[in-house]
Parts: sequence; C-alpha cells; structure tokens
Amino acid sequence: MKRRISISSILMSLLLILLIPSCSNNTNISTSNNITSTTIQSSSVSIEVLQILDSLRIIKHIPGSTVDEALSAIIIKIESLSPKLRKELISSAKEYNPSVRALIGAIISSRFASLNVSFLKNSLNSLSVYKIGVSQNILPDKKDWKIK
Repeated sequence: MKRRISISSILMSLLLILLIPSCSNNTNISTSNNITSTTIQSSSVSIEVLQILDSLRIIKHIPGSTVDEALSAIIIKIESLSPKLRKELISSAKEYNPSVRALIGAIISSRFASLNVSFLKNSLNSLSVYKIGVSQNILPDKKDWKIK
C-alpha cells in the first residue's frame, strides 16, 4: 500500500530541518495574522531578549490583556534582566520596527537613565507618531518618543 504524503507535511518537515540548524546562525521570528516578521542574527542574542522584543512588536495583539497590562509585565521583565542583558536588549532593538525601538527607548530612558538610547531615538523618523494606546502612568516618557 502506497503512503500518501501531503504537500503541507513535506513543507513542515523541511521547515523543521531548516530551522533546527539555524538556531546557531540566524533565527527567523515570525507570527501569523499578517504581523511582519523580523530576522536578526541570534548567535549571541539571548532568548529572553528576543521574547521581550517580539512581545513589544505584537503588544496590541496579545490576547486577554490590554496594552497597559502587557507593557507593565514586560517592564517588570526588563527590570529583572541583568545589566548585560539590558544592553543586549537595547542593541538588538535596532533590528526591529520603529514602534519597538520607540517603546524600548521610552522604557529604558524612564527607568534606567544611565543607559544610552540616543541612537534608537535617532533611528526614528522625527515626523512619525506611534499609536500604541499606552497610558502616561505606565510609560512616563511616551511623549518624548512620540508614542500615543
């Protein structure tokens, strides 16, 4: 009896084969629902940093929570990171979209004034406004980073 193999199972197998070795070189981070994907060099980037950045990227679409609740949890996670991982978070943010860079910049500048995030601010379009829906209580520096 011949075994019938579907195209989707072949594609899934190929995807697994391609992704497993790529964990040491490149990691392709993507989600469904037409949210754009981000590819970064992950040979030295920790999983925690990538999780935080991806969470910020989809913060408006996290089910079961408001933007304020999700951002509060992410801020607590960032505060618990070691100084080395915080620096890694800042440097890795430049590979993400402008709204993530603005959020990281606003979080770091309001909570860790000693860390330099000016290069993130300079990477943003000065005319852009990022409509995320976060309150002033959660993110006090949001106006400086043009976050609404």
